[in-house]
Amino acid sequence: MNEETFYRILALALMAPLWIPVIKALYSDFQGALWEEGGLFGRPPGKKQLEKLRDRYGTYESPLINEPHAPRRFKDRSKSPARTGTGGGEAAPPKRGF
Repeated sequence: MNEETFYRILALALMAPLWIPVIKALYSDFQGALWEEGGLFGRPPGKKQLEKLRDRYGTYESPLINEPHAPRRFKDRSKSPARTGTGGGEAAPPKRGF
């Protein structure tokens, strides 16, 4: 075996704790998305198997959740309720140097 190939295989083996969980998560997501077609590497299920799969994956919740952002009520910051208090006027200019 070439020395360069050995070092590449060694690097992949040492980085396995990083990429194996990613591969597992991708595989389970693809299996959940393609269950009606037989999964990622399977053949299409028959009628009985399809019923079993519908019972199994019927309550499948996607891990991808859409949470909309809060509406921006105060586009002009000067009208914000946080700015209605009595302030001390303008802020002092920043000091320069150390």
